[in-house]
Amino acid sequence: MSTVVCIGNEMRGDDGAGPVVAARLRAHGIHALVEAPANLIHLFDGLDDVVVVEAVQSGAPPETIRRIDLETQRQSLPGASTHLLGLADSVELARTLGRLPLRLRVIGIERQEFGHGTTLSPAVDDAIERVVDGLASRH
Repeated sequence: MSTVVCIGNEMRGDDGAGPVVAARLRAHGIHALVEAPANLIHLFDGLDDVVVVEAVQSGAPPETIRRIDLETQRQSLPGASTHLLGLADSVELARTLGRLPLRLRVIGIERQEFGHGTTLSPAVDDAIERVVDGLASRH
């Protein structure tokens, strides 16, 4: 079974997508963590299968869901982040230190708004529901 780790800041609009996914998964009885990207390096150590969920900004239309399997796809992760140490940096540092899990998948939800506030845009809220439904069906 996968460990689900969600990243985001609930006080920055759509950047709160990760924590909202975690809360909705918990409502389904599925264990999901909320962590800062810098904590991933320690969290990854000893885990075999991890799914990371985060709001991303890649220029795709809002509510686009990007699924990246870092085991089979060596594509780069979206780099824009509201965190001091973003997901892409944390993954590369974990790779360098030999701490990546055996299987690491990233689900990126394209964000629309990331100003101050706790309100999600409707497009991102719809994408969150699709991500939660997909993850819940696998657990």
